[in-house]
Amino acid sequence: MLSGLVPGTRIIGVGEGSSKPTFRWTATGDQWAVAAADCVFAGLKLRLEGANGVVKAILVTAANVAFLDNEVQVASGAALKATIALEVGAGADAFELAGGYWYGTATHNVTDGVKVVSAVDRLNIHDIDMDFSATAGNGNIHLTAAATKVRISRARLQNDHTASTACVACDAVAATGFISDCRFSTINNGTASAQGFVGGAGCLIRLFETYSTDEPIKNGLLGPVAAT
Repeated sequence: MLSGLVPGTRIIGVGEGSSKPTFRWTATGDQWAVAAADCVFAGLKLRLEGANGVVKAILVTAANVAFLDNEVQVASGAALKATIALEVGAGADAFELAGGYWYGTATHNVTDGVKVVSAVDRLNIHDIDMDFSATAGNGNIHLTAAATKVRISRARLQNDHTASTACVACDAVAATGFISDCRFSTINNGTASAQGFVGGAGCLIRLFETYSTDEPIKNGLLGPVAAT
């Protein structure tokens, strides 16, 4: 779907709650393929959980695409969930994901929520709430390539996987940029300051005023540890 988009298309939902325009993915191969630049998707309810393992619900491969203030459901049961909710691929420079709420049922996990698989430039994720179960170490947001000038700010993320250690994960790739003013919640009872954001060898992302907790009724700790 959406393969016929022209650059600059805007799909804007009007309504709130149950009156939002709603799209549901009902087969494992269903996909929104966004390959036209400068497109905006806003104010929509996107139900990515209508089949058992929707392989890659949304794929963005064009520059300056924005998803703004959408409600995104990634799972609703053991056999109703996306495998990858949204993938940012080659060509998706200056991709913006902002506002809205992403959620799923607590024990039914996706492999990746937002997966960045190409060295895109100026990825910008901000002012967003995510509360769903993702593979424990992958997090709600997963960088698998050396993206540059990454910005993740004012995000409130919870990974509900029973063994979760990450809300944002960066593999052993030379991704650059910063994460600032975020709040991360994981379930695994380990060392909170080493969880929430998990970076592999070579990751160059820096953090500012970002806190993580892995226990109820506890304040978050600055994580990773402060620079000296």
